[in-house]
Amino acid sequence: MKMWRVALMAGIVGTVAAQDVCEVNTPKGTLDLGIMTQAQFTLRENNLNDVIYTLGWCRKSVTTAPPGSGQCDNLPAYLTSHQKTTGLCDASMPVYTSSQVTPDNARDGYKIVLSLREMQANRYRAELTLLCNSALPASSVRCANNECAVAYSGYLFQASFETGAVCYSRFSGSGGGCGGGCVFLIIFFVGGFLYFAIGMAYNYRFKELRGTEMVPNVEQWKELPVLVKDGVVFTYSKISEKVRGDSN
Repeated sequence: MKMWRVALMAGIVGTVAAQDVCEVNTPKGTLDLGIMTQAQFTLRENNLNDVIYTLGWCRKSVTTAPPGSGQCDNLPAYLTSHQKTTGLCDASMPVYTSSQVTPDNARDGYKIVLSLREMQANRYRAELTLLCNSALPASSVRCANNECAVAYSGYLFQASFETGAVCYSRFSGSGGGCGGGCVFLIIFFVGGFLYFAIGMAYNYRFKELRGTEMVPNVEQWKELPVLVKDGVVFTYSKISEKVRGDSN
C-alpha cells in the first residue's frame, strides 16, 4: 500500500512539473511559452559544422533524425541535435533544469534563458536564450538577428532566438495593451455617448422635443462655456496674485 501511494504521488508531482515547464514567472505576470511552436533550425556550430536542432522549447518533441542514428531515435526531448551530413545524433536533452528571466527594455520584453541537459547531469547541456521581437507572432520563433549559429564549448550548447512570446505587449496594461488611462477614456466617451443618445431619444419620444431642445439638461449645457470661462479667469487671477507676491 505504501509503495502504491509513493508511486501515485510521484506520478502526480511529475505531471505538475511537466505542465509548469511552460509557465515562466516574470514581474509582470506569468508567461506561457507553450504557445511557441516546435521548430527545427540548421545551426552552424562554432562556425564549422552545420547541425540540425529540433527544439520543443518547454515541451518535449520527437527528433526527426534518421533511424539508426543513436540516442536520438524517437526519444522525446526538449532539444535534439544531429549532424546534417551524416545524420548521426550529437545530443538529446530530455531534462529541463531551470529558466532565468531578466528585463530587456531595449527590446521591450524579457530575456529568458532556458537551461536543458541530458539524463547524465555532467554531460551535454544547453542554454537557449529567447529575446523579444514584437514584429513576430507569439507562436513564431527565428534565429536572433538572423544569425543561425550555436556556440559549443565544454559540452555546453548556447544559442539565441527571437519570438513575440516574451514581449511586454503580451501583458494587459503594458506595451500595446490598454492601461488604466485607456480604460478611463473608453468609459468616459462611451458613457457620454450613451447619456446623450438615450436622453435625446427619451425627450424626442416622450416629451416630443425637437432640435437642440432634445439634448438632456440643455439649459445647463448652455451655461457650460460661461462656467469654463469663469474658471479660467479665476485660475489666472490666482496665479497672477501668486506671481506678484513672490516677486515682492
